[in-house]
Amino acid sequence: MNSVNPLSAWESTLVGVPGYWIVRGTVKDSEAFEIYAQRWLPIAESHGARYLTAGGRHETPEGVDFDRVVIVEFPSFEVARRCYYSPEYQDLLQYTRVAYDREVTIVDVDGRYESPS
Repeated sequence: MNSVNPLSAWESTLVGVPGYWIVRGTVKDSEAFEIYAQRWLPIAESHGARYLTAGGRHETPEGVDFDRVVIVEFPSFEVARRCYYSPEYQDLLQYTRVAYDREVTIVDVDGRYESPS
């Protein structure tokens, strides 16, 4: 298994600013999903990822509802992108396409907006 590349000079300025995968999906094939889940874990670990939620309770007051919502935290936005586009993860997409219908969004925390009071 390949190790994560060291942070670039630009990424090193963002140390402590995490990136996230927000995954919303509905499982279609539980067997393919299990294969995906088992193969995903070592890839996630090699990129410093951790689950914030993985299929817990959720509510969709607007938009399309899915059965599962998963939020995965990475050390930075760039690491989150690097993980998704890594050859190891791209190989797993054959299972995700069979396993479930899903949407994946990669986001960062930019801190530019204040929460409403």
